[in-house]
Amino acid sequence: MKSQFFKLYFGLIASVVFAVIALQSLFFGIWGDAQDELFSQQFEAYRQLAITSVDNPQQQIKHMQALAKGMGAEVSVAEEEELFDEELQLLREKGVLVINSDEALSYFLMPNDPNIYRFQYRENHPLLDQLSLSADLTMIAVFLALGLVLGAWVYFLNAKLVALNSAAEKLAAGDLAARAPKAKSQQVGQLNQSFNLMAERIEKLIESHKQLSNAIAHELRSPIFRLQCQLDMLADEESAEVRAKYIKGIDDDVKELGYLVEELLQHAKMENAQYRIQREPGEIVAWLFQSLQSLQLESDIIIRYSHSEESCQYSFDSALMQRAVQNIIRNAFRYANELIEVNLQLDGQAILIHFDDDGEGVSEDQREAIFRPFHRIDTARSRNTEEYGGYGLGLAIVRQAIELHGGEVKLCESPAGGARFSFYLPMK
Repeated sequence: MKSQFFKLYFGLIASVVFAVIALQSLFFGIWGDAQDELFSQQFEAYRQLAITSVDNPQQQIKHMQALAKGMGAEVSVAEEEELFDEELQLLREKGVLVINSDEALSYFLMPNDPNIYRFQYRENHPLLDQLSLSADLTMIAVFLALGLVLGAWVYFLNAKLVALNSAAEKLAAGDLAARAPKAKSQQVGQLNQSFNLMAERIEKLIESHKQLSNAIAHELRSPIFRLQCQLDMLADEESAEVRAKYIKGIDDDVKELGYLVEELLQHAKMENAQYRIQREPGEIVAWLFQSLQSLQLESDIIIRYSHSEESCQYSFDSALMQRAVQNIIRNAFRYANELIEVNLQLDGQAILIHFDDDGEGVSEDQREAIFRPFHRIDTARSRNTEEYGGYGLGLAIVRQAIELHGGEVKLCESPAGGARFSFYLPMK
């Protein structure tokens, strides 16, 4: 952190030096012009005094030299090469040209005299030393003031960064509760807030992964235990009929494990930030009808489909959307009494699909948690030997699929008394 402190401090000092020099040049350009103009008017008054008081050109120059001597300056003949063409032209038009009022460097012409004269302070003039010393002291004072202000500012900024760095080190060491200071006086812009948001997401992600690992271990334990028991009993069983029963049980458990692995792989694939869906344009009203027809063959629960539009073009990933619809309907098969109603309608620039069942529904305190992987509602999520038993991944995959399409899934109470799952799919 010390190296960062010095880098930032000296970087700021360098920036300020550059800014001061730039401002000085700017101010000199503005203020210096006004000062030169004032000196030009004064100098022209001296020149006119010398011209009107003496008729002889030589005496006029002597008069100007006397004025210069009294001011600690000198008058000497100058060469045309000392001036640019524009300066030379301006001198001939006005008779006086001020180059630098601080050093009294000026040029002038006298009537009936072909020479160009230079008027300038002597090198050892005390006024020049005073001007130089004053400028130096002013710059030193400016830099000292800036150094003190910036030093204090950088010191307090460094203290804030040290606190933020301490929180980052704790987080890296495994303290997931570590947070950056929230006090306004200790915040570095939005950095503290962004860090805390990141830390909260990391904490939730790691906690989610722990829960996922525990849930996977729990889900695998039961079928593996049953497999082991049935294999042990199969080895000792002589009856062909009973052996066939054990073999059927082993086959069911293997299928169950295969289904669990498939769900886990699908969930993990969709969790990957690099995962991209394969959208293709299609007619979603007819597509949904065909999907529901296929699913109707799996249960005696009636699926009733209605739609406000005869056709609707929508770009979507057919396989992924099929998975979402299957999971919702199979979930409804488990809890519905007699009927599942599906309704598709347009809602502005979005497609809205409702899935309603006439079952017991889901309590409000469980409506968000039900989308978490491996979460089950005790009374409704018991698999037992039901045909449509799941692992608590189905609705998590539904939410992933819809969000990958830029939409959202909502759960509320159905008009039929059970649960209503709603897909909101923006068309753009």
